[in-house]
Amino acid sequence: MSEASDRWYGAALGEMAQGKFCANSSDWRGAYARYGTAVEYLIKAIYLRNHQRNDFPPDMKSAGSHDLGLIADKASLGGQIGLFTGSQRSYWLVVRDWDQTRRYPTEPFPAKEGKDLKIALLHPTNGIWQWLLSIYQTN
Repeated sequence: MSEASDRWYGAALGEMAQGKFCANSSDWRGAYARYGTAVEYLIKAIYLRNHQRNDFPPDMKSAGSHDLGLIADKASLGGQIGLFTGSQRSYWLVVRDWDQTRRYPTEPFPAKEGKDLKIALLHPTNGIWQWLLSIYQTN
């Protein structure tokens, strides 16, 4: 386990806790932003661990590093994601399509998007958050 991956993992847990707080307060823009950031940080922690690195290569320090599908592929999760079926596949697509620019208050934010991301992440049997946690904790 690297110190860097542990830092990103800890930050992911903190973002998830903030996302839950926002959701409980019906701040769906905040929940959406924090939940998505939590996933980004957890996938980055998995990347660091899977590649036994203490830092990211330059291409993971650019704006593209917020693209959850791209960083999941770089973290070697594509094969497992390709096996998703049914609701887990649908949930992954919701998570993958998270857009970090939606955190800005430039336009109204539909609560449904925040609620959909929460369900996709925290569904008790097919949620993406639990899947990512299990990967991090078993690697």
